[in-house]
Amino acid sequence: MFCSKCGKDLTGVQGGFCSNCGAKIAGVQPSQKAVETDAANTGTAKKKKGIKFPAKIIIPAAAVLLIGVGVFLFFGRNTAIDKISPKISGGRFYYFENGGIYGAKVYYNKDDESYRIDYSDKRKFSDVKEKVFGDLLVDGKRVYYSNEDDGRKLYTMKINGSDRRKLTDAYSIGLQVAGNRVYYFNMDDGGKLYTIKANGSDRRKLIDDRINMNNFKIDGNKVYYINNDDGGKLYTIKTNGSDRRKLTDSRVDSLGNLKVAGNRVYYINKDDKRLYSIKTDGSDERKLIDDEIQSRSFCMIGNRIYYGNGNDGGKLYTIKTDGSDKRKLNDDVIETIWVDNNRITYSNNVQTYYSIKTDGSDRKLKVIEWTR
Repeated sequence: MFCSKCGKDLTGVQGGFCSNCGAKIAGVQPSQKAVETDAANTGTAKKKKGIKFPAKIIIPAAAVLLIGVGVFLFFGRNTAIDKISPKISGGRFYYFENGGIYGAKVYYNKDDESYRIDYSDKRKFSDVKEKVFGDLLVDGKRVYYSNEDDGRKLYTMKINGSDRRKLTDAYSIGLQVAGNRVYYFNMDDGGKLYTIKANGSDRRKLIDDRINMNNFKIDGNKVYYINNDDGGKLYTIKTNGSDRRKLTDSRVDSLGNLKVAGNRVYYINKDDKRLYSIKTDGSDERKLIDDEIQSRSFCMIGNRIYYGNGNDGGKLYTIKTDGSDKRKLNDDVIETIWVDNNRITYSNNVQTYYSIKTDGSDRKLKVIEWTR
C-alpha cells in the first residue's frame, strides 16, 4: 500500500498516518488512546506526567518547521501537523471544521520536545460557508484555501473571516506562499505551476513543464523542481519565470528529499539511490557517499547531513556536506528523519520517534499513539 498524498510505501506503518507526510491512511483508523513515553539511552520508557486533555493529539516536536522568517501551516483536520510553531499566531493550531475556522490551543513541553493540541480549548475565528478542499494554508493573518463549492478555486481571507476574495478562477492545489506571492498548481492547465500576488493581481504561468507537485523548492528568487517532461531531471527557474535551465542530466528521485543549502542543491539519484549535490548554477555535481539512503530520507543542519545507511541496515549515520567525516551515530533504523530545534528527530517503521543531539548523544525515545 502506498500513501495517496506523497506516494510513500506504507508497508508495516502503524497508527493510521503516513510516516513521511502525515496524511491519514485510507481505511486505517488511528489509535483510541494517546500515550507518550520518554527515556534516555537505556531505552526504558516511563509514562510522563503532564496536562491531561479531554480530546488531544500528542505530536512530536518533529512536526515543526520554520521557513525563513515566516511560518506556514499546512494541514487538514486529521493529519499530523507538518511542522508548525505554537509561538506563532497566538499559540493556536488553525483548521477548518463544521463551516468555520477554528484555533485549538497548542502547548509545548520543553522537557520532551512535544506539542499537545487541546481541542477542548478551541476558539471559532470565523464562519466559512463553503467546503474546503485539501489543506489550509495560514500565512500571518491570512488564510489561503481551495474552495470545494466553487470548483476548487483559490480563495483567501483574513483569519477572522473578513476580506474574503477569490484569487483565481483556476482549479488550484499545492499552495505555497513566498514573499508577497502565492504559488499553486493549475489543474485546468494540466497541473502547471502558476503564481499570483497575494492581492490577486499579476497572475502568470511560471513554466510549461510538468513538475513533481510534492517536491519543489522556492529559495530566494529561484524555484528548483523535478521536470517530469524530461525524465525527472533537476531544473531551476527564477520566480519571475526567466532563466529556466537544466541543472543535471541525472534523474532525481521524486520521493526523496530535495534540499537547497547555500549555493548547492542536495538530492537522491533515482538510478543508484545515492546522495548527490550540485551547485545552483549546475556545475560541480558530485556523489557524496556510496551508501544507499534508507527510505529516501535525509536531513541537514549546519555543515552536516544525517541519514539512514541502507548499506548498514538503515542505521543512523552522518557526514559533512562535502561527503567527508562519515560517522555512525547509533544502531537505530531510520524511516524518516528531520531537524527540530537543533536536534535530529527520526522515526522507524512502527511509528517510534527518537530525538538526539547532533553529536549522537542524549538519545530520547518517544512513543506516540494518535487519538483522532
